Amino acid sequence: MTEPLNDTNQFAWARSMWKPFVDQAFDLKRRTGAPRDDSPEGILRRLQRLEDERDIELTFRRYHACYDAGDIEAILSCYTDDAIQINARGTYQGHDELRESYRWLTDGQKFAIHHGTNVVVTLDEDDPDHATLNAFWFSAVMTHQDKLLSCGGTYVHRMRRVDGDWLIAKQRITFNYLTKQSHIARKMGDSVPPAAGQVTTRDLVEERYLLT
Repeated sequence: MTEPLNDTNQFAWARSMWKPFVDQAFDLKRRTGAPRDDSPEGILRRLQRLEDERDIELTFRRYHACYDAGDIEAILSCYTDDAIQINARGTYQGHDELRESYRWLTDGQKFAIHHGTNVVVTLDEDDPDHATLNAFWFSAVMTHQDKLLSCGGTYVHRMRRVDGDWLIAKQRITFNYLTKQSHIARKMGDSVPPAAGQVTTRDLVEERYLLT
């Protein structure tokens, strides 16, 4: 039986949801407060850490770009073969289940744009091939019925390096709000200065990238 929503269990749920972010923040504070190793080996380790953090964030950004492009196979390339995703609809494991989940999501969207913010990466001190990436997300989605929605939540990622590539091994997505938006045509007015150039925004994109 589902517990009724009340201040007590809502507060407990919220505290539990944010715990990974608080734990990660204090863990990073502990690490940055440690004495810095400026030996050649220490500098190389710091450089490797920076490169790993950058590569992990690039995977995170690629995931959003592929999702908004509706390229399901490209989305799956961001995950390990045995990846687990937990979201508001359930738990999905492996590429086959994830493929069906993302097909269902993208089929229901006429247009979507996702933003990942407050990204923090923590590398595993005991295993150089594992890391954690936590972040917030929000998105604007246009349905096929021309309804414009805004929604957002949180991410907790367990990242794993596979054959040199950082991939998502486990992913928890919380869905924390959904609001309806108004789609209003932009009105320029009479005070807009004239634009003499003949180039349009479509001209600035390579033809092969334009939707037909």
